Amino acid sequence: MKQHILRYACAAALCAPMSLAALAEDVSPGSPVPSDDSLNEIVVVANRAPEALSKVGNSVTVLTDADIKASQLPMLSDVLAQTPGLTVARAGGVGQPTSVFIRGAESDQTVVLIDGVQIYDPASTSGYFDFQNLLSNDITRVEILRGAQSTLYGSQALGGVIDITTGTATSPLEGTFNAEGGSHNSGDVGGSIGGKTDTLMWHVSGTWLGTSGIPAFDEKLGGTRLCASQIGGATGRLVYDITPDLDFDLRGYYVQSRTDFDGYDTPPNYDTFGNDNEYGKNTQLLGYAGLILHSPDRTLTNRIAYHYIYTDTRDYDPDATGGEGLASAETFYGVGHIEREEYEGIWQFAPSYQAVFGAQHERSSIDSDTPAYDFGGPMPIDAYQTIDSGYVQLQGEVARGLTLTAGERYDRQNEFGSHTDGSLALALSAVRQLWHSHAAAGGGRNLGRRGRAACAGRTSRPIGYLLSALQPRSDRVLLLRDPDRLSQPLGRLLRQHRPGGGSRGGATGHLERD
Repeated sequence: MKQHILRYACAAALCAPMSLAALAEDVSPGSPVPSDDSLNEIVVVANRAPEALSKVGNSVTVLTDADIKASQLPMLSDVLAQTPGLTVARAGGVGQPTSVFIRGAESDQTVVLIDGVQIYDPASTSGYFDFQNLLSNDITRVEILRGAQSTLYGSQALGGVIDITTGTATSPLEGTFNAEGGSHNSGDVGGSIGGKTDTLMWHVSGTWLGTSGIPAFDEKLGGTRLCASQIGGATGRLVYDITPDLDFDLRGYYVQSRTDFDGYDTPPNYDTFGNDNEYGKNTQLLGYAGLILHSPDRTLTNRIAYHYIYTDTRDYDPDATGGEGLASAETFYGVGHIEREEYEGIWQFAPSYQAVFGAQHERSSIDSDTPAYDFGGPMPIDAYQTIDSGYVQLQGEVARGLTLTAGERYDRQNEFGSHTDGSLALALSAVRQLWHSHAAAGGGRNLGRRGRAACAGRTSRPIGYLLSALQPRSDRVLLLRDPDRLSQPLGRLLRQHRPGGGSRGGATGHLERD
C-alpha cells in the first residue's frame, strides 16, 4: 500500500516541473493571469507557522470574525455544521453531547486547538473534544484543516485539525457587550474588555447562555421533559514584550455548565430509557504560559511553553439508589488532567524556505468511577499515560508556483513503545500550471486553449486536486503509521461498557497506576 501511495506522489512531483515548462511556453510576457485573493489568506493550522493558502498542500477553510458574527449562532458547533466536509451530531438540544466529524473520520480523530493549545477530555471513553459547551461569543477565527496532519499534531489528527482563536485587543482601550433573548426561555449575554500599547496586550471576556431546552428523549416516543441547559465561560490573554526580541504570553479558557438529560433509569430499572430527572455538570479549564524568543533578524523564532488542562464531568440522578442501601445521586464522575511541556522552533533559513521543528512531553491522567453502581460493579479507575514526541517539517518553493512540504515525527508512549511516521504534500498555485498538470496527470491529454479558458475560474488548486482522479485520499498527506497504537487519548485505551451508563459511562483497562 505504501508503495502504491508513493508511486502517485512521485508521479505528481515529476508532472509538476513538466507543467511549469509548458506554462512558460504558453504564456507571453504581457498575458494577464487571473488571481484569487483568497489564496493569499495567511493560515497557521497547516504548518504551525503563518503561511499563505497558495503554499499549503492541504485543504483549509477559514472562518473569520465577520463570518462567525454573520451566522448569528451562539454555539460554535452550529457554525461548523455549515462548513463543507464537516458533519456535526448532537444528542438533543443545546448543551447535549456534540461530536464533529471531518471527512467521515471519527470524532476522536480530530485535533481541536483553542488559542494554540490542544484540548481533549482524557476521562471520556473516547478521549475526543466535546463541543457541547463551546460558545461562539468571543471566538474571532477558526481554521479547519481537512485531511491527515499527524506529523505536526500526532496520530489523533487523522481526520483533520480545528484551530480556534479567541479575541485580542487592537486599540488602547476597547470593549464589547451583547444580550439576546428568544423562544424556549433562551438568553445569551456576553462582553469583553481589553487594551493594547506598544509593549502590552490584554483581553478578557465572559459569556453566558441559558435555555429551557427541548426533550432529549424523542417526543414521538413519549419524551416530555424539557432538558434545560446553562453554560457560562470566560477567556483571557496577556502578551507582554519584555524586550524587542522576547515576549511573554499568558492564555486562559474556562467553561462550566449544567445540563439536563434523559437516559437509562438507575437500578433496578437501568435497562429502561425514558423521562427521568438526570442532569450533568461539566467543567473545563485550560491554561498556557510561554516565552517567545526572536533572533535579531527575525529569521528564527523559538517558543517554550507549559500547558495545563483540567476536565471534570459528573452525572447525577436524584432517584438513584446507592450501593448497600446508601443513597447516592452521583451516577458517574470523570476527572482528567493534562500537563504538557513543549518547545517549538520556526526557522526561515532561505527565501521561500522554512523549517518547523519541536519536541513535546505530555502526561495525562484519569480518575473515574460510577458511585451508584459500585455494588458488584466495576472498580474505580486511577491511571495515567505519558507521550514524548519530536517532529520536523521542511517547506520550500522548489519552483515558481510549486511548494513542497515534507515532515517526520517520532512518538514514544509509555505502554506501547515508539513509532515514526512521515508526510509529503505538494501545492501548485498557478492558473495554467494547474491545467497542464491536470493534462499530464490524466495521461498527457492537452485541454487546449478553449478548455483552459472555460476553466479559468478554478485557480490555484493544490496539486492534490489533480491526483483525486488517480487515488482517492492519497492526494493530501502520505501517512505511514499505525494510528491505533500511539498517541491516543487515555480514555480510548481504557474503554469499557458501564451498566446503565450509556455513552456517559466510564472506562477501564490495564495501565500504570498512580
